[in-house]
Amino acid sequence: MRDVDHAGRRRRQSGVEGKVADLGRIVAAQRRQPGRLGRSGLIDRRHGHHCARRHRQHRGPTIVGRVSLTIRPAVASDAAALVDLRQLMFDSMGTPPNDSWQSDAEAWFADHVVTDADLCVLVADEAGQVVASGLAILQRNPPSPGSRGLSAYVANIATLPSARGQGAATRILDGLLEWAVEQGADRAELHATEVGRPIYEKVGFVDTACPSMRLSLR
Repeated sequence: MRDVDHAGRRRRQSGVEGKVADLGRIVAAQRRQPGRLGRSGLIDRRHGHHCARRHRQHRGPTIVGRVSLTIRPAVASDAAALVDLRQLMFDSMGTPPNDSWQSDAEAWFADHVVTDADLCVLVADEAGQVVASGLAILQRNPPSPGSRGLSAYVANIATLPSARGQGAATRILDGLLEWAVEQGADRAELHATEVGRPIYEKVGFVDTACPSMRLSLR
């Protein structure tokens, strides 16, 4: 198992529920809508970044509502901002405050965003400030009905309150799904808060039949 915190994997009564999506169907539909996916110019894909291997050219900023945002792959210097947004996500889930994880998480992001080829972290950048984030991490399982076994787990979707309502989270999600398809994944899964549920349902995520369970091994 990868070192991805699945604290969001709670049952519906906690405000978080599992959802799954057929990636091929979603991305095919998104590509028919100009301006939705990274290939249409939404993502500033930096040279050499593993989130952008197949997209080398530089992209300009994306105008989202009244704000000029650039959707780009995260870099090591974004680690502190990613932790702040992760804390915001946990706050929205009602997770009790605990600062002990944050330094470890910052070190994890600083390392993995540039070294882990199975991970893609995207951020929305407004004038040099990271205002939203999201990540997708590949998961390998035995093939099963409806899946060849390679899926993407989407997490850490969060936006600063001051930047909400501008579509940043939706565009980050679009970019993550496109990246997952490019890696060969045929399914995406996530755990949705009530705040995020409308975004996920809009692109085609549906509820799963089985709730998550967890056992602490520490």
